Amino acid sequence: MKKAAVLLILILTGHTAIAAPPDSLPPNVTAIPEFETNTRLFLNFTDDFRIMNEVKMRFEDKPIQFRYRSFMTGPYYRVQKNITIGAFYKIQSGFRNLDDWKRNPQEWAWQDSRNRLEHLGVGDVTFRFLLDFLPSDNLVFELKNRFDFNSTTNRHLAIVRPGLNWFWMDGSRPIMNFFLQYEFWLPVGWGLFPDPWETWAYLGFLYHFSPELKIGSFLAWRRTNWTPSQDFLSRFPGEDYQNNGQHDAGVIGFTLLYNLNFDNPD
Repeated sequence: MKKAAVLLILILTGHTAIAAPPDSLPPNVTAIPEFETNTRLFLNFTDDFRIMNEVKMRFEDKPIQFRYRSFMTGPYYRVQKNITIGAFYKIQSGFRNLDDWKRNPQEWAWQDSRNRLEHLGVGDVTFRFLLDFLPSDNLVFELKNRFDFNSTTNRHLAIVRPGLNWFWMDGSRPIMNFFLQYEFWLPVGWGLFPDPWETWAYLGFLYHFSPELKIGSFLAWRRTNWTPSQDFLSRFPGEDYQNNGQHDAGVIGFTLLYNLNFDNPD
């Protein structure tokens, strides 16, 4: 009798655990291919100081759509031979975060974030070392560490990207460089830190048409692991997505870099 009374109270007060139905779980998606373009303009004032301007666009999801676009600008300064620091302002739209999974109005779906402008402050510390102890003296190890402070959504990210660059040289002039990189995004103050929210594996090249112009391409494998949104948790307390909500994508990328040199315009 007591158990029945307790159960009745829980039902009346809304404290029963409700199992999340299948249609409330984000689908596992494998999207091949997706496309990304990166265009960077460097304004070089000295050997150690330059301004970077970057435009990035991405065609993604399934069915594929032009969703993500961003612009970032700010200075890089080489504090010593192997260390470069940077500070940037970034504006982006179409960036999907975990709370975009909502029920609206009658079905669960990812909300369109293309009209949401997000403002970020970005800090960057990059280490580069020539691995001259190896048989090939054209191999460079790079470790890029970036922090994205998102003032719009408060979904901050620590991004770490180790990588290798091999340069094909003609005397002292680089002709091409080939790179292999692995990047992981760590959620700061949300998600399942220290488990990465998103990972990227890159393989690509850049062709050096001149000291000013470089054009290249890359292939990447991208994996996103979604954690429950606020809307989901408010409706199904204590539940998670179980094995759902993973987004895998094969990405084909194109890169264009251009350097404007003000220290030596000739």
